[in-house]
Amino acid sequence: MASIASSLAASDLGGSQARAPPHAAADPSKLMRGPKISTAINTLPTWRGDGWLGGVTSARSSVASCESQQACGAPQKVTPLANSDSQSPDYYYEKLNSEELERTALKDHAVFGSLREDGKVERFNVYKRVETSGRQAEGKKEIALVDVRVGNQLNGNRSIVHGGIITLLLDEAIGWGVEVNEDVDKDTATMTAFIHTNFRAPLHENSNSVIRVYFEERKGRKLYFSGRMESYDGRVLYADANAMFVVAPMSKIKPKPEDRAELTIPSKL
Repeated sequence: MASIASSLAASDLGGSQARAPPHAAADPSKLMRGPKISTAINTLPTWRGDGWLGGVTSARSSVASCESQQACGAPQKVTPLANSDSQSPDYYYEKLNSEELERTALKDHAVFGSLREDGKVERFNVYKRVETSGRQAEGKKEIALVDVRVGNQLNGNRSIVHGGIITLLLDEAIGWGVEVNEDVDKDTATMTAFIHTNFRAPLHENSNSVIRVYFEERKGRKLYFSGRMESYDGRVLYADANAMFVVAPMSKIKPKPEDRAELTIPSKL
C-alpha cells in the first residue's frame, strides 16, 4: 500500500494553535514514507505547528508557505521529492479550495461549518490526484486524498472517535471524489445512496489521518466509490468504506412548497 505522497500543508480553513507533533520522540522518517511510484522514495518530514511538511519539490514549495486560504489562492500542487531514480513522478496532488463547494453554504455544512473548530474537525484538506504519465488507469483508481485531524470532542468511547464521525468523514471525502471525478452539471445533484463502513482499528482523539478515495465504476446514474482512512505512514487502517452515489435532477430533490410547509408544522407529540 503506497504511503502518503508528501506531508500535507496546514489547514486552509483557518489556523489553529501550534501543537506538539504526534509521537514526537519517534524518528520522523519512520512516520511518513514516500509513495511507491517507479521506486520507493523516502522523505524526511518536518513538523510545522499542525501538520507534517516534507517531500515537497522546491518548484512547488509554495504549499509549505500557505498560512491561510486567502494566502493560498489558486490550487497548490504537492508532489513527491524526486531522487536520481525518479526525476519525473507519475502523479502529484493538487490542493482544492473548499470555498468553491457548491452543494451548500460553508456555514451550513456539517464538516466545514458546525464541526470545523478546535476539538472537533480541526483539519480537512482535500487534494485531487493528477496523473502526469499520460496513461489511464483501468478499474479501481485513486482520485483524491484528504488530510484529516480530529480533536477530543467527537468521541464515542473514552478517547476514541465516534464511529458515526468516521463514517461522516469518509462520506464527505468520497463526495469530493465525486466532484473531481465527474463534471458537475448544475441541473443535477449527486448524492449518497448508501455507504457501508468497516471499522478496523480505533481512531484516537487528537489524531491525524489520511483518507484515500478510489473510483470503482459507473453504471448509468450510479457511481461506485471506496475509501480508506489510514495513518500517515499507511501502517494502520482505521476504517474502509464502499459507497454508491446517484445522479438526480435538481427538480427531484428540491422540496415543493407544500412539502416544506408540512415540515415546519410544530410537533404534536
